[in-house]
Amino acid sequence: MLIKEQPFMPVIIGADINAYTIARTFHEEYQVKSIVLSKYLWGPSNNSKIIENIVEERLEEKDVFIETLITIAKNKSNKKLILFACGDWYIKMIVQNKKKLAKYYIIPYVSYNLMKKLVMKDSFYQICSELEIDHPETFVYDVKENTKLDFNFGYPVAAKAVDGVAYHYAQFPGKKKGFKFHDQNELETMLNNLRTSSYEGKFLIQDYIPGADSNMYVLTCYSDKKGKVKFYALGHVLLEEHTPGAIGNYVAIKNEVNEEIFAQAKRFLEHVKYTGFSNFDIKYDPRDGKYKFFEINTRLGRSNYYVTASGYNVAKFIVDEYIYDKEIKPIVAKKEHLFLAVPKLILFRYLHDQELKKQVKILIKKKQVSHPLIYKKDMNFKRYFYIKASMLNQIRKYYKYYEIIKESIKKEKFVGVIGGLGPLATTYFMDLVINNTDANKDQDHVNMIVINHATIPDRTQYLMYKGIENPALKMIEDAKKLEQMGANFIVIPCNTVHAFYKQIKGKVNIPIINIIEETILYALKENPELKKV
Repeated sequence: MLIKEQPFMPVIIGADINAYTIARTFHEEYQVKSIVLSKYLWGPSNNSKIIENIVEERLEEKDVFIETLITIAKNKSNKKLILFACGDWYIKMIVQNKKKLAKYYIIPYVSYNLMKKLVMKDSFYQICSELEIDHPETFVYDVKENTKLDFNFGYPVAAKAVDGVAYHYAQFPGKKKGFKFHDQNELETMLNNLRTSSYEGKFLIQDYIPGADSNMYVLTCYSDKKGKVKFYALGHVLLEEHTPGAIGNYVAIKNEVNEEIFAQAKRFLEHVKYTGFSNFDIKYDPRDGKYKFFEINTRLGRSNYYVTASGYNVAKFIVDEYIYDKEIKPIVAKKEHLFLAVPKLILFRYLHDQELKKQVKILIKKKQVSHPLIYKKDMNFKRYFYIKASMLNQIRKYYKYYEIIKESIKKEKFVGVIGGLGPLATTYFMDLVINNTDANKDQDHVNMIVINHATIPDRTQYLMYKGIENPALKMIEDAKKLEQMGANFIVIPCNTVHAFYKQIKGKVNIPIINIIEETILYALKENPELKKV
């Protein structure tokens, strides 16, 4: 693998997937090796030929943090060092100590005062209001003051910390990156737990915007030293992580263009005189057709490789302007590409929008797809097996945490059953659901809408001999009826029917559980070493 000597070198703080992809972007463009400074060696950045790892267990202590960075700079005094951080808590320490560090590093981040104003989400929303930028209705709860919960919007609500840096260090039962609550009792339980932690700041409680993961968007912008926005790259999120500590991390993104979103971002960034990379989280609200801005990150996002993979290398903006003093020309990322950090099986299982699925399949067929950790120029046996293991772990995590069935049976929701295939299989399935539900009274049981359609043409006869009506046509009618009646997902208790699964699934907008996929995932969960099912 080729490593070239360059007059500059990136120093990246953190060791997660974000750190690795920043190092990768620099190597792709300049064949340069990066330093990655972290508290411990971690899979994404470990065993890499494009990274020099430096470990400091006390890195989050301010004095150790500064001293370590200065030592690195003195050891690399023949290079222009560009400093990057992959966590807001690290960026905070960098910009708070910018005077000391600027002697040794190029620091492409905004001032501490501006950063503080932007990452404190209540002041972010205040700026959005002043500039008439769409955002969710929000109530600010003061943890220290135990503010009375009094807001005009109803449940469900979303909740998250105002100060992400302080929240990073807080520990309490049930901690998550972001929350969704269906009633006030759930919300108050979390707030009571939160008050036992070190976090004494504010918490945002927001009108929950309905919609799947695919209602989310991520926008990466670059603003030059004069505060002018010169680059936009919009990603349509297809799937997020659902583990408690990583909720909201994007694992599948498709590049798109949306001038309405670009205009709002430009208005915001140029108003505050922003410089460097910014990263917005945005959600489409189907109730009013508007794109609501959730927050800004004053750094490259964790999934930033969706930008580079589509042909717009993020490293080049920094190097051109800060190393070679070149003027940045305005660019909009218009090339379609699929960023995919999970197995295709997971994406196709949990992406329920049929039109988006079609688009994804086209991109995969054209080989316009990239995994952030799969870099052929930086592959060896250890990295190969780490990536394979992480992909298998993704399957386990989604099986455990996505909870599509659990979420669907809550709050007066219904399971739709296409039955009669045959009738005894249907009643057996219903018995299994009833007998395996943890219920103390009738109201604890699962709501079901069952169409016991025993006269659907024979499935086996059609598959073997044809000559009769395609049974999928009747099952599609039943699936549509169940959707119209309010079913949140559909189950078909019949093995043979799954030969028609794709035909039926493509005709409705609610999930259909695939018992074959469920069997495979359960088998893998119970026996990770399993090779054949």
